[in-house]
Amino acid sequence: MEALCTITQFGGLYFHVPVAVIVLLLYTQPLWTIVFGRLFFRERIKRYHIIACTLVLA
Repeated sequence: MEALCTITQFGGLYFHVPVAVIVLLLYTQPLWTIVFGRLFFRERIKRYHIIACTLVLA
């Protein structure tokens, strides 16, 4: 099910956005998942979330 959501989420971008932007969004998706999880679901950000974010941005 997650694969289907990912395909439909980025499916519209393939035809209207440059490839570099799509790659940037795909590689930073874990970062956005943590941020939106905190904003919308009030999830706690733990130490391993911060480590994962720094690895994404490194």
